[in-house]
Amino acid sequence: MDVSSVKNWVSWSAVWFPACFAPQCLVCNTPDDHPRPSYMPNQPGPEDPSAAAGTAPMANHHYDEANEHICYQMAVKLGLNVALSPIDNAKLLMQIGFEPLPPTPTKTLFGRPVLGLPNVFKYMNYMRKRDGFWGLYRGSTSRIVCQLVSGCTFHQVTSRITFKEEDRLRRKREEDLTEDELRKLFMMATLRDLGGRLTCIILTHPLTVVKIRCIAQFIGQETQHSGILSSMRSIYQENGILGFFAGLVPRLLGDLLSALLVASLTYVVNNYVVEDKELKTYTGSTMASYCCVFQYIGSALTYPFHVVSTCSAVSNSGLVAGSPPYMPHYSSWVDCWRDLSAGNQLKRGGSIFFRYYTGPQVVLGGRVVPVGNYPGSGVAPLQ
Repeated sequence: MDVSSVKNWVSWSAVWFPACFAPQCLVCNTPDDHPRPSYMPNQPGPEDPSAAAGTAPMANHHYDEANEHICYQMAVKLGLNVALSPIDNAKLLMQIGFEPLPPTPTKTLFGRPVLGLPNVFKYMNYMRKRDGFWGLYRGSTSRIVCQLVSGCTFHQVTSRITFKEEDRLRRKREEDLTEDELRKLFMMATLRDLGGRLTCIILTHPLTVVKIRCIAQFIGQETQHSGILSSMRSIYQENGILGFFAGLVPRLLGDLLSALLVASLTYVVNNYVVEDKELKTYTGSTMASYCCVFQYIGSALTYPFHVVSTCSAVSNSGLVAGSPPYMPHYSSWVDCWRDLSAGNQLKRGGSIFFRYYTGPQVVLGGRVVPVGNYPGSGVAPLQ
């Protein structure tokens, strides 16, 4: 399990766990008239006489409490991002291919001899010795700004994407909806989610490039990406306007495919696997991505896109990390994908605890040894 999965699990549990197991409002214990995606069970609509009397006086209350709940959710995620910054930074350097510590002979759980790379804590210890304690938090400013912009943008965009037919369908009871109507609700909710994600990714990608290059300059100890403004100036001087969108396409593909997969799995489980109405609240939440199991599956399957996006954002950036011998100058993200795929490197950084060297190696006397130089072997490890 990688750090992204850990953050998704903790944030989902801390914010949404109490709400997902109750058929009432997400912010109080009264009947709910908030919009729900199609993969969530519908509550009685405004036309339902048994619910109308209880929901009408609560409209303003729901609106205020929902905004407070969204702010609380953003604060939890922001705190997690800051707290886990050192692990995120180590993982990003792993994705780039920077391995300053030599692989050591070890064995898998099944006894097969392999070369093991240091886990994330040993990696972070190397970073601390080389760059100091605060060096573990490189890129934190751009990370925080990116998170705030992304959260606010997603909420504003999704709240403004509406469908006339959706309002009509949500006034019906769930048992009165046909399979075709349920499918339409799912499609509209998914389109709203994808629209919000698409906007957020495009809007915040320049800040993501700033963060990636700020962390990547740890390898060559450059200083031109010390702040957001100085980093933007350096990116423009090196690569022009297009430099701010380096690695955008694979990131878009990875995030949107993951979101679509998560939403589809949740829809299938709620409508074809779980038939009991009360149990359906256990398999969904306000957004499909908050279902941690499906989120982990989606992240794992689309992880190679994120590795390619990170490498594309660093390649030909003027940094040591983005130039030979550390990294070729890729002409496009497709070129990057082909190169990483040929070297079996599309999954690097996917595991932060059990890491294995996948480069050229031979077995001598029952011990596995690397052939030639391993990635990053030009950097002497600190003792």
